[in-house]
Amino acid sequence: MGYYTSYKLSVKHISVDLSEDYIYDIIDELRVPFSDANYALDECGGIYESTKWYDHEADLKEFSGNYPELIFTLHGEGEESGDIWDKHFMHGKMQKCEAVMTIPELDLRLFR
Repeated sequence: MGYYTSYKLSVKHISVDLSEDYIYDIIDELRVPFSDANYALDECGGIYESTKWYDHEADLKEFSGNYPELIFTLHGEGEESGDIWDKHFMHGKMQKCEAVMTIPELDLRLFR
């Protein structure tokens, strides 16, 4: 059965703007050797379909090592409520940033 997640990938250079064509070429390069990326991402880095890409961390760590000037941000939304995160990859390393959900305090002034 497994756990399905929807993925989106963005690519940025650390100091200059990249053309869309260049970004799409990089995404195509990722989709070839990593077959799960091919199921998860469309040619622009958007959601192709929710899938089980269990090795996304290892795949993007490896891939980002080939492009030391680029930052890869993988956004994920899992099938469980609140499972939302961004993972940033650069130089073969990763930083995970999980979504923080809050509910504001009651504001009684709104009832006057």
